[in-house]
Amino acid sequence: MSRNRIRWIVVAVVALVLVAVVFPLGRRVLLTNRITGLWHVDGSIKDWRFGSDGSLKEEGIFPISGRWKLASGDEIQIDHGLGNWVTYHYRFDGKRLVLVGDAMSWGLTPKD
Repeated sequence: MSRNRIRWIVVAVVALVLVAVVFPLGRRVLLTNRITGLWHVDGSIKDWRFGSDGSLKEEGIFPISGRWKLASGDEIQIDHGLGNWVTYHYRFDGKRLVLVGDAMSWGLTPKD
C-alpha cells in the first residue's frame, strides 16, 4: 500500500473520530445554552430558572431548588429537590420548550 493511501486512510479515521466525538459535544453545549435561563411554566404562576451549572430554581409561591441535566438523545432529567430524577423527552416548538414525561408534561415559555 502506498504512503499516500495510508495517509488518506489515517485522515479519514481521524475525521470520523472527530465527527463522532466533537459533534455530540457541540450539540450538548448548544442545547445547554438554549435551555439555560428563566422559563415561565405555562398555565401556572411559577417560573423555572435553569442554571448553566445544572441548578434548577422554581420561583413561585413555594420556591424549590433542584437540579437538571441532559440525558441521551432528546431526554432531560430533572430533580425537583426531592432526590428523585424524572426523565422527560424535550422538544422545541418555536421558542417554547416542551417537556413530555410519563406522568406529567410541561410547556415552558422563555422569559429572558
